[in-house]
Amino acid sequence: MNIFNAQLESPNFSFSAYGRTEAQAKKALIHGLREHATYYRIKRDWWLEFADDIVVIELELNACYRDGALWRRGDGTK
Repeated sequence: MNIFNAQLESPNFSFSAYGRTEAQAKKALIHGLREHATYYRIKRDWWLEFADDIVVIELELNACYRDGALWRRGDGTK
């Protein structure tokens, strides 16, 4: 089973959200960004200027990641 992680690095904070699908992860991230805006009393759509910086990655459960990449034995590294 795989899950998805949506991420956004803003000038002041790092945001991350997870979902069963890419769309769910991104939706959860956007929800969090809007909640952040409410908490800090800033424009709800403040994050739109960073929308192109949102990254969604697929993660394999029960697997090891090394330096951010899925590690598999015999991948040519020692």
